[in-house]
Amino acid sequence: MDASLLKPVMPKEHGVWVIAFVPLLTALAISFPGSGQSMAPLVWFCSAVLFFFMSFTPFVNLMKKSGRGRHFTVADRNFLWASIYLSFSTLFFIHLLHAFRLWPLLLFLVPIGGIYSYYCHLLRQGENRDNLVMDILGAMGLCLVAPMVYYVATRRWDTPALMIYLINLGFFSTRIIFAKQMINLKEDDPVLVDFKSRRKYLRNVSILNVVIIHLLVLFSILKMIPAAAVTSLLPGSIYTWKQIFSLKKKPSIRNVGFKEMGVAFCFCAALIYAYHH
Repeated sequence: MDASLLKPVMPKEHGVWVIAFVPLLTALAISFPGSGQSMAPLVWFCSAVLFFFMSFTPFVNLMKKSGRGRHFTVADRNFLWASIYLSFSTLFFIHLLHAFRLWPLLLFLVPIGGIYSYYCHLLRQGENRDNLVMDILGAMGLCLVAPMVYYVATRRWDTPALMIYLINLGFFSTRIIFAKQMINLKEDDPVLVDFKSRRKYLRNVSILNVVIIHLLVLFSILKMIPAAAVTSLLPGSIYTWKQIFSLKKKPSIRNVGFKEMGVAFCFCAALIYAYHH
C-alpha cells in the first residue's frame, strides 16, 4: 500500500472550521444548560457532525475529479478518507437515532441532502469551489447543525431553533461576502486610496448588515428572540466600518482569516450572552 494513502485528508481553511462549529457551539450553549437532558446524545451527535464535516473535503475533491472527466479508484486517497469519515459519521448517527429515539432528526436529511446535492452538481459542472454562491450554499448546510443540536439538547422544535439558525446564517453570509471582497483586492486597487471608494466597494455588505440587524429588531419586537440578540451582529458591522475608514493596503489571506475568526467568536459570545440574560 502507498504510504501516502494513510495521510488524512482534512479541511485546511480556517473559515470552514469556524462556520462548521460556531453554529454548533452557539446552539449548544443556548439550549443545553437547564434542559435537564443527558450529555450523552450530544457527544454522539457532535462526533457524527465532526466526521461528516471531515468527509466533505475528500468528497469535494472526488466530485471535482469526476467533473473533469477523470475516474477515481479505491486506491485514491480522497476516496479512502471520505469512506472512513462517512463510515464513522454514519455509525455514530445511527447509534444516536436508535439509542436515544431521536428519529425526527432524519427530517434534516432532506434540506442537507438537497443543499449538498446541488453543491456537488455545481462542482461537477466545473463551478469554482471558492466562489460566493458555493460558499453561501456551504454555509446554509453547515448552519443547519444549530437547530439539530437544539433538538438533541431539548427534544423540542420551537422558535429558538429556527432563530438560532437564521441568525447564524445571516451573520456568516455577511462575513463571507466581506472576506471575499478583502481577498479580491489588488495591491494598487483604487479602493485603497480614499474613503469614498472603500465605502462604495463595501456598500453591499454594509447594506446587508443593516438589513439583517433591522430584521433582528423586528424579531425582538415580535418576542421571537431576546432584544440583546440584535447586538450579536454588531461585531461584524463595526469591523466592516473600521475597514471602510482605515483600510490602506491589501490584507493577506491569512490576516483576513484570523481577524474573521475573532469577529465570529465575538458574535458567538454575544449571541450566547443574549439568550442567557
